[in-house]
Formats: sequence, structure tokens, C-alpha cells
Amino acid sequence: MFFFSLPSWLGAVLFASFATIAALGLYVALRWILIRHAADDTQLISGPSIQRMGTLYALVLAFVFAQEYLDYNEINATTTSEAGAIASVYNGLRKYDFDKTREIRRAVAKYVETVIVEEWHLLSEHKLSPNAWKHYDRK
Repeated sequence: MFFFSLPSWLGAVLFASFATIAALGLYVALRWILIRHAADDTQLISGPSIQRMGTLYALVLAFVFAQEYLDYNEINATTTSEAGAIASVYNGLRKYDFDKTREIRRAVAKYVETVIVEEWHLLSEHKLSPNAWKHYDRK
């Protein structure tokens, strides 16, 4: 997605701007629709109150999205770092005898497979895969 390829700060600013514009647009639309049905004294009191609530709602929504976007980028950076480390180990084994490093390469491949197949699903439930740790701690 294009949006997630942007730098974190730019994505947060763009979303905050969009959320603010959307909230203010909704406010203007609702005000235009409801203004005909309100009494004069109600309009004097409710107008500024609704405007403040809409602005606060847009601000809270923007902060929530900004935090989620930063979390996404942190996960992306961690995954990239881990994948780079595993690739470095796997490709570094090419410097040594193929037959002597076969078991290590199989263990690395099995660890990666276990992380992708088991652990990524479990991470959505805030759990870790015991099998991945068995492959990781293997000596």
C-alpha cells in the first residue's frame, strides 16, 4: 500500500489532517441539516459545544491512528532486522563446507518455517510459539 510506504511522520500528519477534515466536514453537514430544527437559544449554546466535541473527537482519532501507524512501523523494522540477521547467518554458512553446515542450514530453515507458519499466527494473540523457541535455542 502506498500509504504505508511513507515515512512515519508524514503518514501521521496526513492521517491527522484527513481525520480533522472529515470530522469538520461531518460537523458542517450535520449543522446544515439540523440548524433548521433548532430554536435560537439552543443554537447559541449547542453550536460551540458541538464544534469543540467534534474537534476533540478528530484529535483523539488522529492520535489513535498515529500510535497504530508507529506500532506498524516498529513491527516492520523488527521483522526486517530479524530477517536480515537470519539471512546473514544462512548465507554466511556458504563460506564453510557444504556437508558440514547442512544440519545448521536445515535448523535455520526449520526455525524460519516455524516462525512463519506457527508463531506469526500466535503473535496476533500475544503468544509465542514454543516450537520456534526450541529451534532457536538448539545447540
